[in-house]
Amino acid sequence: MLALAVAAASLLALPSHAAAQTTAADGYAPCEEGQNIDVLMMMDASGSLNAPGSGVDRDGSLRTGALRQFRGELTELLAGLPAGSSASVQLALWRFESDVVEIAGFAAPGPDHPSDMHIARSLGERDGANLSYRTNHTDYLDALRAAEAAFEQNGRRGACRLLLFFTDGLHDPIGSMTFAQADELRTEVCIDIKPAFDRQGIETYAILLGLSDTENGADPVRDEMSAASKQILRALTGHATSRLVRGLPYAGGFDCRHWSDEQPGDRTGSILAIDDLGDLALHLLEVVDVAASGLSEWTNCGTETGTGRRSAPMPDGSYLEQIVAYPRGAAITGHEIITAGGERLVSRADGSGPVRLDSDDFGELEAGWTLEFLTEGSGDVSIACFIRSANPERSESTGAVTGDDGEAVEAVERSPQGDDSPPLHLQVIADAPPGLCESAHFAWPDERVRDWICRDGSVVFDLVPLECQEVLRLDPLIASFEPRHADGVPGLDSLAVDVRIDIDGPAQVLYECFGGPALACAGDPDGAAYRVEVRPEAEELPRAPLQGHTRCVLFPPERGVVEVQASWQPDSERARLPGELEWRFDPEHHDGDGRGEVRSSGAVLRLGAGAAADGVNLRFVTADELDNGDWDIRGVISLVPTWETDELGAELLARATGAMSSQNVDLQVDHSYTGRSNSATTFWLTLLLLIASLAASYLLFCAALVLSMSLPDPTKFWAYRADLSVSEEPDGGLNGGAEAASMLAASEASRVAGTASRNGRGKRWLAWSTDSGDLIIRHRRSPWFWLPGLLRGGWCEIESRPKRSLAARPAARRRARRVGNAAAADSFEVLEVTGQHDVAARTASAWVFRPRRGRQAQMTYSANDLRRLGDLLHIAQDAAEAGAMSNDRRGAKSGAATEADEPFGDSDHPPPLDRPPARPRSPRRGGEPPLGRR
Repeated sequence: MLALAVAAASLLALPSHAAAQTTAADGYAPCEEGQNIDVLMMMDASGSLNAPGSGVDRDGSLRTGALRQFRGELTELLAGLPAGSSASVQLALWRFESDVVEIAGFAAPGPDHPSDMHIARSLGERDGANLSYRTNHTDYLDALRAAEAAFEQNGRRGACRLLLFFTDGLHDPIGSMTFAQADELRTEVCIDIKPAFDRQGIETYAILLGLSDTENGADPVRDEMSAASKQILRALTGHATSRLVRGLPYAGGFDCRHWSDEQPGDRTGSILAIDDLGDLALHLLEVVDVAASGLSEWTNCGTETGTGRRSAPMPDGSYLEQIVAYPRGAAITGHEIITAGGERLVSRADGSGPVRLDSDDFGELEAGWTLEFLTEGSGDVSIACFIRSANPERSESTGAVTGDDGEAVEAVERSPQGDDSPPLHLQVIADAPPGLCESAHFAWPDERVRDWICRDGSVVFDLVPLECQEVLRLDPLIASFEPRHADGVPGLDSLAVDVRIDIDGPAQVLYECFGGPALACAGDPDGAAYRVEVRPEAEELPRAPLQGHTRCVLFPPERGVVEVQASWQPDSERARLPGELEWRFDPEHHDGDGRGEVRSSGAVLRLGAGAAADGVNLRFVTADELDNGDWDIRGVISLVPTWETDELGAELLARATGAMSSQNVDLQVDHSYTGRSNSATTFWLTLLLLIASLAASYLLFCAALVLSMSLPDPTKFWAYRADLSVSEEPDGGLNGGAEAASMLAASEASRVAGTASRNGRGKRWLAWSTDSGDLIIRHRRSPWFWLPGLLRGGWCEIESRPKRSLAARPAARRRARRVGNAAAADSFEVLEVTGQHDVAARTASAWVFRPRRGRQAQMTYSANDLRRLGDLLHIAQDAAEAGAMSNDRRGAKSGAATEADEPFGDSDHPPPLDRPPARPRSPRRGGEPPLGRR
């Protein structure tokens, strides 16, 4: 189980081997990179292990210690996995003898899985200090079928499935052992179980204890069963090279020979032997480590049993990632490396377990180094080696092109010798890519290269010389090679490393001998064409012609004139052009001031002798702003230069003209734009959205104001009413007499009927009324959509029954909507209302609304209270007189009913908001005033 954990961890980050079925015969690797791992441990609990007298682990202490160690190391390993690891490990534990028992199902390994109880049960039932067993038999067929069913029913889809089959190495079903049982074992495994394992992708690791004792020649039937047991293990694992089955014949009449490792893909497991149960944890660790770490078996590590040989020469260390060695019957105390130059590098280990080497140990070694593991032990000493090769990316380097004098070359190399000019010799010098110089020399597969050599850490390419007017394109130099000494390393035995050497400088070199022009484009070509950088780079189509920038330079001739013809050819299959498109030379860039002259509506650029010696960079522009739409601009701008001169003879001119054709260039255009939005439509849509947003905010604000307006709760007020005696004094004043205060104080409190504010908030028409119904108070506000009025707040409009002119306090900021009615604020602690003076009865009514403080609360009035009440009498009397005059004028004009006669509140017109209220008379100043005075 310990091995299990290690395996899971490594699997997450290591390079993928295609699978066990695709590795070399000595490079078996069970799992792919990133796979989940499901491990089923099938533990033998038969008499060979548990028998009281002869069992090699009759008290179970050896297996218990090994399984606990495995659990602990596995848990520790999984806890240290990287946070982004995608693979996981699940573990199941079973026991078998004559029957099969599931001990623990598939679950993530941890301190409690498998638990100590699971481990104890996997060894068998207890009988005192020792383990008991029901039979002395071991039924392989039942155990293998149970494993198949467990994986099929409970295993994860797509997981790497490992069966760790721990046994004494002998199939021993119930009953006397017979030759027929051996044949049955071969038949069932080869015809049924092995194909089922293959369908499910189950990799079998057979861990055998004391197999050497299963054949002793004394019992032919037992020997036949031992051979059959090993044959079916070879069939299940395909591990025909294991020393335990090497040379074992194939039984005639049974289709088991197919499952050997004689053909690629035959390996589906391994056969491991342990002579001491104390090594069990280490062997379990080995199995899972190999599975999870992407390791492959490596038989060339030079440690065949008892030989102590060194490994064969190894490839460059950059092609390897890890080497792991597990001891078999020995302790690994270190390793020794001898470099290709003969230097000896020794490293020591503590001998407690496997030894791991990584790039820190061999990453800088050149091909040809060798490795030997150092061991301590006696008897059958060997080491199991595993290796993981690197997945090398393309080996790359960068070089520069020079002449044979070592000087850098230009895009145009001119010779003054004309037709007598010697060939131009060029070479490329680059840092040697890793592994190239250590590999066997080969012919570079490039017609530009005559030969190549390695020198002082560099690789030098001798290029084919150029003749006059020839052009050499300096595309990357590409080849592939086989790393030296890689044939003995799994994963590298068929490796071909791609190498690419980019060349700095011009994209091509023209060897010009006649003073002619040159057209050179820089940058890596895309196929057969160079790219045009289309600007602007925005996603939306601009409102301006497009620009095309290139890395092409036109060099002027020493004599005559060069003309470059540009033609645009769209890609009919890939381009989407919703309108006319034509590329032409940019007249603003090529303005004739030493940068060429644009002719023929932009299709021709003309450049004469004496223009810019460093050449003119070519730029293009579309003929006009493109039609709005989605554009996929894909195609080629072809450039064809021609040279016009009268200073060469006909023969030389023909040669020069022919050489110009090698300078023809195709420029690739590949750019896309989305259609631009209609600006006018966008403006109006934005404006409408803004208006809608403002309107919604306006209405929501109005609604909030409306919901905040209401009358106070009528149930929390008492109403007091008194008819005051009023006399008119000689100076015109109204006097209620000294008994006014006592009359109000003596009035009986009555309830106020109406809609409670908590139920009526936001409603427009709310009303209070007294018990007798002689006074009605209605709440008023502006229409819900009229913000200026709502900001001024609501008010109360007060009407008496029978109709009379009223005055109220606290006063509202609004005027009453009906003549004779009073307007009061809708928020008040005390509301006071007075009616007009009844001249005949010499009385005036007064109402006071105060918060409830108990029904028997006494009404008290101070001198100030009486003064306010007197002011209200004046206001009510003035309102009565003004209303009478208004009615007279209205009746004289139209004879219609007066407004005062209309039913209260049936008009839906909004109230006048800005009419100033009538100015009330000021109370008389001086000593203690009478109740009121007109």
